[in-house]
Amino acid sequence: MTPDPESPSTGPTEPASTEPSQVEPEFSITVETAEPPKKRGALRDLLAILVTTRLVWFASITAAVVLTVSRFHASTGEYRQLMQLAETPGTVLSRVLTLMRHLGIAARLDAAMGPVADHIYWFVSSLVLFMVIPLLAAAVVPGIRIRELGVGTGDWRYGLKAFLLLYCIMLPFVVAASFSPTFVGQYPMSAGAATSWRALISYQAAYYAYFIGWEFVYRGLLCVALYPQLGAPVILLSAIPFGVMHAGKPELEAFGSIVAAIALGAVAVRARSFWYGALLHSAVAGTMDALALTQTHRWPKTW
Repeated sequence: MTPDPESPSTGPTEPASTEPSQVEPEFSITVETAEPPKKRGALRDLLAILVTTRLVWFASITAAVVLTVSRFHASTGEYRQLMQLAETPGTVLSRVLTLMRHLGIAARLDAAMGPVADHIYWFVSSLVLFMVIPLLAAAVVPGIRIRELGVGTGDWRYGLKAFLLLYCIMLPFVVAASFSPTFVGQYPMSAGAATSWRALISYQAAYYAYFIGWEFVYRGLLCVALYPQLGAPVILLSAIPFGVMHAGKPELEAFGSIVAAIALGAVAVRARSFWYGALLHSAVAGTMDALALTQTHRWPKTW
């Protein structure tokens, strides 16, 4: 009987192989053609950076400009030049001075701050340059919010605690420095401040106003404003111009200003305000003047 070719074979079969089958892998290479970069003008790139980091640009450039201007203006030398111009007949300043003398204003001002008028001009004009002008600029520049510059009180509890702590730390060093002839010869910076109590009070009030402007630049613009986008390095970087601006001071004070800049910057960033640095700077400066007057027995003897 012939078996049906469609029916399964009933004879012996070979066992199935247990080795895995060798399958040729399939490779697929996709070549992506990169699109050429879009050409953008340099001006457009610059504008894009200005928009995204507007506060950084504003704070940095404003600080650089006002600090540079302060080296040429807002000084005791400029005050003397203005007074010479005011004594020149026919000038606008001479007419203003004549009017002030006629109204008696000039005599009152001379009695209150005559011996220290040059330093008061320096201090008050520095406040205008360092703080008033930047705040006016911030008010008109689009996208700049004044509160981002650290002008608020921020965390006042922390700020006051930090002020007291740092003042107590710095006081022993200030007292020790007051025994140095270089120190007592430097302060007060105006020799006329010790001529009368009226002159000393006027001098100190303007001196404190000066530190408000000074701290606004270094701690407000260069620390509080820049910290959110640039981080902690701004505290260290702000110490560079701060130390340079102390050139001409006693050597120990100049080196100490670097440490003070870092400490004041950290406090300003943490408290989100520059006011506590201004408070500390004013307190230390006032203490330095008081110690220098005490060491040299130069306290005023008349009102």
